[in-house]
Amino acid sequence: MKSPRAFTLIELLTVIAIIGILAGILIPVVGRVRESARATTCLSNLRQLQTGILLYAQDNKNLMPAVTLDPVLAPTNDDLWHRKISPYLNAGDKASWDNKVLSNKASYTCGTDETPFGGVLSYGMNTRLSSKNMTRISAPSVVVLLADAKTTGIDSPEKQFNNLVFRHSGATSINYVTLSGAVKRATRLPTVVEQPTAWNP
Repeated sequence: MKSPRAFTLIELLTVIAIIGILAGILIPVVGRVRESARATTCLSNLRQLQTGILLYAQDNKNLMPAVTLDPVLAPTNDDLWHRKISPYLNAGDKASWDNKVLSNKASYTCGTDETPFGGVLSYGMNTRLSSKNMTRISAPSVVVLLADAKTTGIDSPEKQFNNLVFRHSGATSINYVTLSGAVKRATRLPTVVEQPTAWNP
């Protein structure tokens, strides 16, 4: 009676080598797929936030929410855009923001952003649209409304403190949404010199 044949050392090493090669191929692919899914979700978030801003404006004489603190229009953080639109996204109220327990926190946070502003915000709104009347904007399809950012407000790329963040595709691209609702991913954004209406409509 023959004893069962055992694997030789060479066969075992071959199998281990094949597994290592497959892992080396699959792990980066899985990472890219995961990042692609996060980037797509990020675009969806921007679209939801854009809708929230439009709904807010419709209820407030076509005026968009304030982006930066202002003694008259936005004297406190509670008056800034991300808090003002939270009821339209069923996200909560002031207490929810202060305690970081937003019921719809995902809409405000990009999965790729490891350090969101205030722990819950990954996007900034164009500061030049702060409290602006929507009906006076002639080309909403090119106006940058929101983009990946490190704080609540963004500005044209050539500005020193534009707060824009390129966090997708290996930190080479940025997601943004126009006032008309078109969500896009780009490796660069136009400057105010190249396309003035994109930033200062």
